[in-house]
Amino acid sequence: MTLSDHADRERVLSSTDRLVEALKSTPAVQRFAEASHRFETDPDVRSIVDALQRFQRVQQSGGMSERELEAARDAQARFRNNGVVQSFIAAQGAVQSLLQEANRVVSETLGLDFAQTGGPAGGGC
Repeated sequence: MTLSDHADRERVLSSTDRLVEALKSTPAVQRFAEASHRFETDPDVRSIVDALQRFQRVQQSGGMSERELEAARDAQARFRNNGVVQSFIAAQGAVQSLLQEANRVVSETLGLDFAQTGGPAGGGC
């Protein structure tokens, strides 16, 4: 359903813009943006992710040798223990918590589950 009244639509869009700006100014969102940028640009992380993707393709195309399996496990351990990855995961969790809290407040204010009503209609799996 769309907002038919132009004034209502503009008011909702303006309020949405203010909510987005308020969220962007939070430390959680700022840390996530920084951690996400580091995650995407860090050469060590990129190298590990590339290796893991190669191992996944090898596995999907018929399995891995014992040596490849050991190398894949090593890459997984390096990924889990990488400080940039750990910071990204922590920042991601914090921003998810913030967004869940914002959803809860909006839902309580509206008297409905905002996240559920914003999704596609119909049954699920």
